[in-house]
Amino acid sequence: MPARPLFDAPAFLQALRLGGSAAERATLGLLQHYRPLLRAWLRTAGVAAGDVDDLISEILFKAVTGAHALRSAAAFHSWLMQIARHELGAHWQQRQRERQLFVNTPPGPEAEVAEALNLLEQWPDEGLSDPLLRLCLQGQLAHFKQQSQERHACITLIALGHEAAEIAELIGRSYGATRQYMSQCCAALLEALKPCLSEAQQQSLKRGQAQGVKP
Repeated sequence: MPARPLFDAPAFLQALRLGGSAAERATLGLLQHYRPLLRAWLRTAGVAAGDVDDLISEILFKAVTGAHALRSAAAFHSWLMQIARHELGAHWQQRQRERQLFVNTPPGPEAEVAEALNLLEQWPDEGLSDPLLRLCLQGQLAHFKQQSQERHACITLIALGHEAAEIAELIGRSYGATRQYMSQCCAALLEALKPCLSEAQQQSLKRGQAQGVKP
């Protein structure tokens, strides 16, 4: 099998300087050359298949938009792979933050917050193998957003990892009032999603809420 040709970085950088159709053709050549390489590299690094294309797009976008600052064409490949390593590191940091979000639930008696986060963590995986569950969740979430955009926004902030102190600053409430509001939002979300739950999941939800309430 013939060796894969090296990417012509000098020609690519020159085409970017020219702009117009030359730059468009050069960018297409970059994508065709590096997409397979980056896909294999990211999958070998353990990135989930569903995240690979987004990472590749981000890496190549930064390569194209930042290439004008590169002084040496000979350093192009190592520079692009440095971008790739940086994006991969950011990807793992985000995943770690998400895992910590679901493991380290907010302190206090807000059982609804903990239970909502637990369910939101599990459902994406279950939805992959159960299309009816996925459709149910999508419909109920859309209805929940339509009914209360403010509470939906609160849930979004919680799912992104923002803590009560940060949310309090964003919505202009006291820390204590914000914790109570977060609990109310999660309770409303759980109620909205109950039609999608099996009987066993609903029983588990009730037990979790009972255990989370402190005297």
